[in-house]
Amino acid sequence: MNVLERKDITYKLNNLPPLKSLAFIWNGKHGYTGSIFKRTIKSTMHIYKHYGIFYGCDYSDTLLVLENNQNGIECVSYNDFMAGHTIFSVDYFVFNPNKIADILNRANERNGLSYDSRRNNCEHFVNYCVHGLAKSMQSETTEKLVDILITFPEISLMLETDKQRFEVLLKSADRLRANMELPREAYAQKMVDEKKKQMGIGKKPAKKPLNSKLREPKNKPLHVTPKKPKT
Repeated sequence: MNVLERKDITYKLNNLPPLKSLAFIWNGKHGYTGSIFKRTIKSTMHIYKHYGIFYGCDYSDTLLVLENNQNGIECVSYNDFMAGHTIFSVDYFVFNPNKIADILNRANERNGLSYDSRRNNCEHFVNYCVHGLAKSMQSETTEKLVDILITFPEISLMLETDKQRFEVLLKSADRLRANMELPREAYAQKMVDEKKKQMGIGKKPAKKPLNSKLREPKNKPLHVTPKKPKT
């Protein structure tokens, strides 16, 4: 388990505290359990956001947030959710308290899944809980940007005239994509395939015809000379 800096009690989904209130007010708007909170991440120059869903307020008037982090799904205080950051907003308000049960049931469905910054991060979690769709625009945007950065040098490969050098560089690009689990876009793959075809890469060598003179038949007939009968 990773050690995250906590100043207050952290709860797991199977041991959530009793709540005094399921509602909050922010900027004059009322929201209920399941409303999506977000705050910026300083280390990314505030480009990336950390997400959680409002759980409620306990009997000590501590505002609690459900979040998916490196330790899995945890219920933390608002202060621990903010972790010293200051830029906060409510990304989505749940106005209907009748949706709370469905949202918490979906949260439990995600419990036990390993955290993955690309496939199961904090944004995947909140979107699944509230909207029923595990989606992260941050992950998708990042993957597209990385794909563009890899695709540019791949396009420059199309100008390569040395077959051996082309093969070496292409293998490096393929290896990088495999390690990052980032398949090539269809248009880029088509260019690569056409270039390989142009350079004769991947073609099977033509089979040489067998010399019929050296080839022995499998079922060679036996030549038997009959013996003359004795007189």
